Amino acid sequence: STGVIGEALDTSKFSHLLAGLVSDGKPNLWTEAARAIMTTDTYPKVATQTVKLGDADVTINGISKGAGMIAPDMATMLSFIATDAPIAAPVLQDLLSRGTAK
Repeated sequence: STGVIGEALDTSKFSHLLAGLVSDGKPNLWTEAARAIMTTDTYPKVATQTVKLGDADVTINGISKGAGMIAPDMATMLSFIATDAPIAAPVLQDLLSRGTAK
């Protein structure tokens, strides 16, 4: 279950585990992660791209769980983006806010 709609998730129950997920993660398991969040989806939604950022090669991965009943102002859709790019959290937050603004 994704929880109660509109109710904030208590991240204190799992936030301490995130660093371990990054260090223990296997780079080629994004399709499996996308399959893990599927409900009524007919296929996993995955995108991976490696790009040059300055002198470094960085990877951006995205997975999504689609929504079968998207209507105005109502949808069940989950999307996750992960990167190894050395980008400060405030910059990422700004990009996310601008990218998801109505």
